[in-house]
Amino acid sequence: MSKKKQPKKKASKQPKGSVRKNSSKPQTPRGIRPDDKPYLAPLVKEKVWAYLKQAGRRPVGIREFARVLELDQKDQRQLRRYLKYKAKHSNVQQFRGGRFMLNQQSGSSSSSKAPFRDTDESKIVQGVLQIYTNGDGGIQLEDGGRLYIPSRHFNGALHGDEVVAKQYKDRQGRTTGKITMIETPFSGRLIGTVRKVDGMPHFIPENERYPWMPIGKRNDAEFEDWVVARLYRPPHDPSVAIAKIESVLKESEGIEWEIIRGAAILEVESFPPDVLIQAEKVAQPPSEAEAQTRLDLRDVPLVTIDGEDARDFDDAVAFIDLPDGRQQLIVAIADVAHYVTRNDELDKEAMRRGTSIYFPTHCIPMLPESLSNGICSLRPNEERLCMAVLMEMKDGRVVDASIEEAIMCSHARLTYNQVADVLHEAGLADAPDGWESEGENPAEAFKERLIAMATLSKQIHERRRARGSIDFDIPEPHVVLDEEQSIVGIVKRQRNLAHKMIEDFMLLANEVVAKYLLRRDLPGIYRIHEEPDAGKVEEFMQTLQALGVSLAPRSSKSSGQDHWDLDPLYLGELIIASREHRASRMLNQLLLRSMKQASYASENVGHYGLALHEYLHFTSPIRRYPDLWVHRLVKMHLHKKMPRDSDQREELELFLEEVAEQSSRRERQAMEAEREVLSRMKAQFMQDHIGEVCKGVISSITPFGFFVELDDYFVDGLIHIRQLKGSYDYDETQLRLVAPRSGHVFSIGDAVQVEVLGSSPEKGEVDFGLLEHMPFDTPGLEEA
Repeated sequence: MSKKKQPKKKASKQPKGSVRKNSSKPQTPRGIRPDDKPYLAPLVKEKVWAYLKQAGRRPVGIREFARVLELDQKDQRQLRRYLKYKAKHSNVQQFRGGRFMLNQQSGSSSSSKAPFRDTDESKIVQGVLQIYTNGDGGIQLEDGGRLYIPSRHFNGALHGDEVVAKQYKDRQGRTTGKITMIETPFSGRLIGTVRKVDGMPHFIPENERYPWMPIGKRNDAEFEDWVVARLYRPPHDPSVAIAKIESVLKESEGIEWEIIRGAAILEVESFPPDVLIQAEKVAQPPSEAEAQTRLDLRDVPLVTIDGEDARDFDDAVAFIDLPDGRQQLIVAIADVAHYVTRNDELDKEAMRRGTSIYFPTHCIPMLPESLSNGICSLRPNEERLCMAVLMEMKDGRVVDASIEEAIMCSHARLTYNQVADVLHEAGLADAPDGWESEGENPAEAFKERLIAMATLSKQIHERRRARGSIDFDIPEPHVVLDEEQSIVGIVKRQRNLAHKMIEDFMLLANEVVAKYLLRRDLPGIYRIHEEPDAGKVEEFMQTLQALGVSLAPRSSKSSGQDHWDLDPLYLGELIIASREHRASRMLNQLLLRSMKQASYASENVGHYGLALHEYLHFTSPIRRYPDLWVHRLVKMHLHKKMPRDSDQREELELFLEEVAEQSSRRERQAMEAEREVLSRMKAQFMQDHIGEVCKGVISSITPFGFFVELDDYFVDGLIHIRQLKGSYDYDETQLRLVAPRSGHVFSIGDAVQVEVLGSSPEKGEVDFGLLEHMPFDTPGLEEA
């Protein structure tokens, strides 16, 4: 798997302080085919251009073309290739989800309206509207940025609508937007109550970002009932919203209520009966006949390493010695694709869900428990089917690899803390925080192998850092419960060397499988992370300077000019160098916000954050639908069942694009629901601490105040600007609040003492009052 060395490119001249593109990244990632101009029948082409002109500023998808223009499957495949080519080389703009629109600056549109000039001051953008608590909103853009939209410019759009907006500069020179069209109305579920308004039943959403709305269908709901409603938006006027009641919720309290409402919003309350029946039917132990067709790993000392409360074990690892002094890392993943076949009831439900959902205290699985916690879980001392990635290693580098269908038997179920304890005794790791072994530690039996794994992990990690992988050090919250399932604490989840070791092995296996598909020119679903917008990185650098962080732009050797480097290696080094900074976690968050969001795609464009040209998700098919499809694609190749006919291949690729889009959408929805439930639990916990005086650190600054993260609890709350004495202006560039008269400044990282004033579990909000402010002189950092 050796790579040819690429000749070094000379750095081009850059203006001082500008952002330079990462020249080390290849122009065309491996797996993207040359841009041969695709064919499209002249008559179809004429109809397509006419329809694009008619659509004007509205992006159009392939399915809409097919419906309106009556295109068959072959025409759809050709049209998709043709428009993608035009998006790269001509006057067509491509949007997320495979939608296309004529570039408005081109003169090709024959619309009666004047073409819209796509300039920095005025252009068309597309994204999802998010409405803030103050009533205004913003559009989450595809480049990771956000466009501010005043409420007067919503044009009937609701929170969650995918919209098209006109971006422009207002009279004060600020970038703002006006919604011109609702592209895809939000039609999901909401939780709320039924009330009588002006004598008529109305749905009152719990989420105050949505308006009260009339009820079109009550379904036996009584007044004051908590209900699940779906929004209906008439196609001729999507600005109108009518609620249709789908079910009445069982009233509950505390954590149980949060799980009920979260599951209802995501439409994952329970599995359909036919899905459960099929799951029970296929969940049979592997037969010896099946075992004979596979690589036998039952005697290999594979072990699972997971959290204390894990129930589904979808990966196991082993590091063994081969003849001639060679060493092999084996990553074995549950063979879910053996049990869940394409287009069966299990598969349809898994695709609809897209992912398992992890609330702070509960998991809602993508697959029924007879599979996820049963036959597909790599339990100790039980034979299981798996897909094995076998990697011959040398100094942390893969020198040879293969992927095999296998049968295995886990030799032990180990926990991160058990492994970390063994590595601590060997002098390789810190002792696991807050953990004591009860009796004999089962990891002791694998001590030598675990030490070898830790050494290998360190080599892999160092190679990853050297190539530029950005290691965001952002802790996750852990909700602590008592025996009665009441919240007694919210703390930072501890990560030790064992966590990092498994993460290193999984990342490596994912990379190896991506290369496997790409080098064989096979279809795939890739985990992509595009290069950040240069302007966003420059804003991040300016914020660092404003916080007193001393850093120097790298100089171009050819020109001697300074620039901010988009090379992830530079940003990764900067994050490492800032770890001793008081605002280190906030700096990590700021950099993360400047990045584009990772997603799934059927075409490989590389992963910027990991500094990889080839990457996908393979290691969690129990809980992620794209992983399941990657398993299928590998198995199709192993069994020589990959379509060879060009039309069948194109049809498969078109379907994989739909899978990628659906999976990305469900991932975003799950993440939003997980964050909301966590915020509500934090607010619920803080209700018992109202009036308490706490110390904390300013974690973020907004025009309406600043948020404080507490030292003793992993909770943040708002100090509203109206709580401050005097008037303050928001400095957007330096992310701070400044009092114009006194010159007093509130900055990220400042220490404060606050009083807990109140909390609202319904809104997921906590309010603080300021008692004392302790600004500090930020220590400078050495040049990264």
